[in-house]
Amino acid sequence: MWNHAPQMSAAGVQRFEPGEMGQLLNYLWAGQYFAGVGDSSRGHKVFVAKGCDSCHRDPSSGAPDLSNMKGKFTSIAIVSALWRHGPAMLERMKQKNIAWPRFEGREMSNLIAYLNH
Repeated sequence: MWNHAPQMSAAGVQRFEPGEMGQLLNYLWAGQYFAGVGDSSRGHKVFVAKGCDSCHRDPSSGAPDLSNMKGKFTSIAIVSALWRHGPAMLERMKQKNIAWPRFEGREMSNLIAYLNH
């Protein structure tokens, strides 16, 4: 953007208010973590391998049935849900002696594709 400063100072071009450049850069930087299209068949394998099905397909577990939410999953929605419900989820997992899942590479994108499929 700095290379375009002369053109950006032309009349009629919007200027950044204090703090807006930081917000723009944060948005662009975060995109690398919250973007990507996954493979739903690989996502199904992730869902089973990480043990998600042991709770999210068992009504007695208290975990929500995620199949009722198809089409609503994004990485930001997942992060938001875990922020709100993660501590209770972790406690239930500890009671069942289930390890907190860790995702690598494209696993989360694939899982999201499966949940939305």
